[in-house]
Amino acid sequence: MDFLLLGLCLHWLLRRPSGVVLCLLGACFQMLPAAPSGCPGQCRCEGRLLYCEALNLTEAPHNLSGLLGLSLRYNSLSELRAGQFTGLMQLTWLYLDHNHICSVQGDAFQKLRRVKELTLSSNQITELANTTFRPMPNLRSVDLSYNKLQALAPDLFHGLRKLTTLHMRANAIQFVPVRIFQD
Repeated sequence: MDFLLLGLCLHWLLRRPSGVVLCLLGACFQMLPAAPSGCPGQCRCEGRLLYCEALNLTEAPHNLSGLLGLSLRYNSLSELRAGQFTGLMQLTWLYLDHNHICSVQGDAFQKLRRVKELTLSSNQITELANTTFRPMPNLRSVDLSYNKLQALAPDLFHGLRKLTTLHMRANAIQFVPVRIFQD
């Protein structure tokens, strides 16, 4: 690219005096900093990983796509709604621990088929709908520790054949359905 710019400058210099102006403009553009990478303000980006931790966020940043990992730890999220993670179809891990989440809609994780690791620990979740994890058939690890879960829906883990790690410590679970882990 630099050789092309230099060649154009020389060509213009030899043909017209206004070529000097174009050469100077081209040199100035070369010295300008690159355009911002699209990393949301105050968040930290490392390639295709986004860390928006301890920023007192009440909702996830918008217009995200192509991410492989998203950490929203230590924020002030209170609910997970349908469509909140739209555009994150490549996501493989999602950390939502240490928030104030008390409500998770049954379709909050729509289109997150590639997610393998989900952390929802240290929140205030009291219940999860049967459909909560259905959009994520590749889940291998789920952490629901330190919530206020009192019961588990009978088909909560239905279809999660790759699930190998499930953390549920420090909840208020009174009853576990007999065939909850049948898959």
